[in-house]
Amino acid sequence: MYAVAQFVCWLLLLVLSLAVHIPLACYDLLEFSLCGVVGVVVLLLDLNSVNFYIRWVARGMEASAAVCLVGVVAYLCRISDVEGKVQQTT
Repeated sequence: MYAVAQFVCWLLLLVLSLAVHIPLACYDLLEFSLCGVVGVVVLLLDLNSVNFYIRWVARGMEASAAVCLVGVVAYLCRISDVEGKVQQTT
């Protein structure tokens, strides 16, 4: 019984870790392929303006908000990572 509980805990830890890191990795890939944050903003504005007229996605605004939220989290992770490296070297 202990082994099963330990396996379930490890599995939940893996799923939680993937739930955090996969969106961050996807946003970083999107940001890299669009040459920075400005490219991501332009893409979101274009997709939302096209969606306004065509109505091809029912949840376009929610998807844009999710991308923006992941972008803010990625930005905050980068800031804390840089500050940690600076503190370690001084």
